[in-house]
Amino acid sequence: MQWDYSKLRGKIVEVFRTVRSFSKALGQSETATYNYLNGRTSFDQKSIEKWCRLLDIPLEDAMPYFFTRKV
Repeated sequence: MQWDYSKLRGKIVEVFRTVRSFSKALGQSETATYNYLNGRTSFDQKSIEKWCRLLDIPLEDAMPYFFTRKV
C-alpha cells in the first residue's frame, strides 16, 4: 500500500520552508526525511509524534497527514 504525503509535504513547507531545515530540526539527514516522504521508510508512532510536534499538528488531526492512500 502506498501513502500520499502531499499534505504533509505542504505543512513542512508552510512551517519550515524547506525539507532541509525541517530535517535539521528533526536531527536527521535530508535523505532520511525524503525516505519517509517517498515511502521507503515507514512511519512508527514515535516518529509520527515527533513530526506532529515540530509541525504543530495536534495528534488527533494526524490522520490526513500520515494515512491518506495514493489513488
